[in-house]
Amino acid sequence: DCAQAGGLHGRGDGSLVASDGRAEGIEIKGAGLKQGKKRTFAFKGIRVRDTNWKHLFLLGREREPEGWSTASDVDGCMWLGYVGRDRYKQALREADRSRREPQDATVTPGSSRSWLGGAVEWVRLEDLTREWWETKDPSVNSMCGN
Repeated sequence: DCAQAGGLHGRGDGSLVASDGRAEGIEIKGAGLKQGKKRTFAFKGIRVRDTNWKHLFLLGREREPEGWSTASDVDGCMWLGYVGRDRYKQALREADRSRREPQDATVTPGSSRSWLGGAVEWVRLEDLTREWWETKDPSVNSMCGN
């Protein structure tokens, strides 16, 4: 499906739309646990070139949920990480990594040891609230109708 192949026209996975109708692109990457680790996820192929996303969401799965039908099925086993595009590009620069090539990132919630780790803001899916979301990129507040 197009969401797994770079979204519609290869530009991103969708958009957040503000109450004024302004849309900001999103990119969503998912990963299971890195083998032998308890909370470390390896995300593959994060692209900047030829994309328009402003918000990167990382979904880390600690284990397979019993089901996929409701939020309660996945709440206890998922982490959500957030990185704004500007902060992502800053992390690339600081690590002397290319913006032209897709990048892989191995990250652990609460750790800044990897090249991207310090840029990601994490929350367990079960703890996700509107208040957490509103502390992200300032443009996010307008996405919530504030």
